Amino acid sequence: MSRRYYDALSDARVFIYPGISRHHWESKRMWEALACACAVMICRPQLDTSDYPIDELFPDPLLVCDTPTAIVPNCTEMLMGMEDEVAQWQQEAAWVAYTYFTPVPIARYALHKILEVS
Repeated sequence: MSRRYYDALSDARVFIYPGISRHHWESKRMWEALACACAVMICRPQLDTSDYPIDELFPDPLLVCDTPTAIVPNCTEMLMGMEDEVAQWQQEAAWVAYTYFTPVPIARYALHKILEVS
């Protein structure tokens, strides 16, 4: 990944992630956006993600849409005078990234999964 890409993510306020389905699995962009403290708007996964429920990472129901068509009205609402809420979501995205996606929690998660299997 280029520095320009990460700079663009860091400058973005909201990242629109189309989500995952049987036909579409784009696994890293959402995590990269969270790591750059970007609020992420997603479509609720159409697959079982109960082992790691990504839609539970987001604090506000406006950020988790049931269908791709719901993203447009939610984006419009966010762009119309919700600057404080978006700033709060960005802070929460940074906290989620730090809490779950830095080396120590990832190592703990991996070790926990290894212990579960054995």
